[in-house]
Amino acid sequence: MLHTLFCEQVVQRPDQIAVISPRCALTYKQVHSGALQLAHQLRVPGGCSNQLIGVVMEKGWEQIVAVLGILHSGAAYLPLDASLPGDRLRYLLANGQVQVVVTQSWVDERIVWPKDVQRICIDDLALDD
Repeated sequence: MLHTLFCEQVVQRPDQIAVISPRCALTYKQVHSGALQLAHQLRVPGGCSNQLIGVVMEKGWEQIVAVLGILHSGAAYLPLDASLPGDRLRYLLANGQVQVVVTQSWVDERIVWPKDVQRICIDDLALDD
């Protein structure tokens, strides 16, 4: 599985750079820390095993942490472009029966979300913990 292969790299090279984006460079340990924090947040509201979690983001390091965290939680992910028209986004979330979305804070602010969708802003995670 994707996240188990990544975990092997965390053990072998925790302090080496794993992700480079225009805003930052993250080590394997930082990516893993963020993924585990997200997995914990996803499990707290009653678990999400076998659920579909939306990933509504712009391109960036956050996508990688989100996908790994969702997989660690036992859920599956539905990647959705943050620039989709609002009606299309809401249609895809509803048809995917998505109850939880992982997003970025600046994306969260500009989208009109369905009332029944819980959102987690991944850029709020403390990656060095």
